[in-house]
Amino acid sequence: MKLYYFDKNGYYSGSGDAATDPELSRVEKRECYLIPPDAVTVRPRRKVGHVARWNGREWLQEEDHRGKTVYSEEHREGIVIDAPGPLPADCSAEPPPSDCHRLTNGRWTSDRAELLRRASGRIDAETDAKILSGFVYRDHRFWLSLENQCNLKAECDLRHALIYPVKIKTQDGYLTIDCPADYLALYAAAVKFIRGVIEDGWARKDSLAGVKKITLEKIVYGQ
Repeated sequence: MKLYYFDKNGYYSGSGDAATDPELSRVEKRECYLIPPDAVTVRPRRKVGHVARWNGREWLQEEDHRGKTVYSEEHREGIVIDAPGPLPADCSAEPPPSDCHRLTNGRWTSDRAELLRRASGRIDAETDAKILSGFVYRDHRFWLSLENQCNLKAECDLRHALIYPVKIKTQDGYLTIDCPADYLALYAAAVKFIRGVIEDGWARKDSLAGVKKITLEKIVYGQ
């Protein structure tokens, strides 16, 4: 006789031949078998993607996704299914393509508002970086940190009180300023450069409104 076993939760765990009950067989004068409490003689039906569960009367079929990794908004890094049953609500077998993607009806779609915010932030960062190290005057590259901008403004305001020639430290050595007019020209060039970079950043951010999501993703992730 074939027996079909189930675990403590009723899920099918395997099959095997039943052992003969010698005492009962002798009394009944026929072959009798030992049937443990975690086994039945009813064979479970096999169904792909499901596992049989004994409910005390019959075998039922439940979805079985054990071993699969699924992703959701709550578990963006993925979780491994370790118990039978249906998949968690609103999940995907695919990982999120980026942290700007949101899960909707089992599909990852990029969040335009988040992409716009990050693209704008990236442009701001690029603008700051260009201001910081992009200004070149008379073949000298300046490090225009906020502190250095303030120092340049203060010295320009006091340019008539300075003793010339004045040497200004740059990334390429020292720039010699010979007179107040030269100092004013340097400061005016720096202001024009900074203003131009800022306006270019504004224009780039304004243009984001009509950009497609795929282009926004390239901006955000530098593709």
